[in-house]
Amino acid sequence: RELSTAPKYAPQARPSVSPPVPVRRAHPATRTLSAEARLLQAIMLRPELAEAAAQQLSPELFERPVFREIFATFTRDPAGATQLPAELSEDGQRAWCALKETAEVVIGPSVDDIFASSVQILVARPEYRKVLALTDPGEKQRLRAALRQKYPQVDDWYQWKKPRRRTEA
Repeated sequence: RELSTAPKYAPQARPSVSPPVPVRRAHPATRTLSAEARLLQAIMLRPELAEAAAQQLSPELFERPVFREIFATFTRDPAGATQLPAELSEDGQRAWCALKETAEVVIGPSVDDIFASSVQILVARPEYRKVLALTDPGEKQRLRAALRQKYPQVDDWYQWKKPRRRTEA
């Protein structure tokens, strides 16, 4: 008998595969950027949104005092979205500059979508916090379902992870 050195199975030609399409990664700042910051940046890119924001939001919905200050300035004078407002505190001016510097990269062409989702996130925040305070799982589920209907763009933003059960070793 002769031993063949050829492979038992001949390699077959692989079908041509097109190279993967490069995925546009989000700017690193968008991963941790708050809805408050995203809203302010959207207004910076489109100052006419300040009036709509003033009608839909109150400054009290902003948790970070510096963002509350900037928002109040925008609602008093939308020109503050394009030029650094002199009446801002030192911290407010620093925050304004940081937001303005990254606004176009972070928000991009999706200004209207980001504005709309940020408004919903801020309006819904107190109601979603009520869900966190509930202890009854059934009540929590019912309230969350109602909020999902009321704020369709928001639910993904407010995702809860169930705490892991510890196993005793």
